[in-house]
This record gives sequence, structure tokens and C-alpha cells, in this order.
Amino acid sequence: MSNHESTEMHIHPLREAIGAHLGQVLTPEVATSIELAAMAAAKDTNDHRAVEVYGGDVDSGGVLAVVTHIDGGFQLESHRHAHGHMSVLAKGTADVTINGVTTRYSGPTHVCVPPDSQHEVHAVTDVVWYCLWSEKDAPREQIEQSLHVIEAMEAGAHQ
Repeated sequence: MSNHESTEMHIHPLREAIGAHLGQVLTPEVATSIELAAMAAAKDTNDHRAVEVYGGDVDSGGVLAVVTHIDGGFQLESHRHAHGHMSVLAKGTADVTINGVTTRYSGPTHVCVPPDSQHEVHAVTDVVWYCLWSEKDAPREQIEQSLHVIEAMEAGAHQ
């Protein structure tokens, strides 16, 4: 499979899921930010428990695309922030807990996380998880400090 074909596999499900959620609001700037993040996610990397942040500038319309690669058995540590955001499970199966309610999702699909909600993502299989945030609501530094991928067994030790 060529690099372009691999990238397209990530972009189309993400674009479809976000388009279904946003409809006509999906601007070219936001689409570009999403596609750049998808291309970065498609690159071959050894760290599949990584949190990467893209966009947040004028070219992306001020939208930050947070891409998290989570191996099965790991999770995005439980956290809370003041702003709501849309998340997209682009690939894989994950148990998503929001304010104590756990729902199993299989990608591609989207999940809206309300403001001030305690939430976490447990990867049942290897997943690619995107969060789309407004740079003005959550500066890049806040994102980089608040998101951590941990082993699922560690999660019990933190609670």
C-alpha cells in the first residue's frame, strides 16, 4: 500500500464522521487541519501511545487537532477541562467513559464531550482518537500538559 493510499484511508473516515456531525459547517480551513492531522497519524511511527497536536494557527481556522494513538490495553488517562469538544474515533474499538457512563464505540464515529466532564478513553483494540478543540478555548500548552496515555492497569492505581 502506498503512503498516499494509507493517508487516504485515515482521511476519508475522519472526514465522513466530522462531516456527519458538522454538516455544512466544515470549512476548508478546518478540513485542512483535519487532513494534516490524519496524514501525520498515517505516518509510520514506533510510538503508538503518542499524543500529537496540530493546527491552532490562522491556516487551520484556529482549530487544534489532537491525535492520540493508543495501543489496545492502554488508555487516555481520565481528565477534565472547562471546554467541550468533539472527538472522533477514526480507527479501532474503545470504551469511552464520560462522567461515569461507559459506552463502547467502533470507528469511524464521533463523540461529543460536554464542558467540565470527567472523561477517559480505554483502547479495546489499537485506536486512533482525534479531539478537535478551539485554540482560544484550550491553548496548545494546556493540551500538552493534560493528556497522557497510560497502561489500563495504572488507571486503577490512580483512582
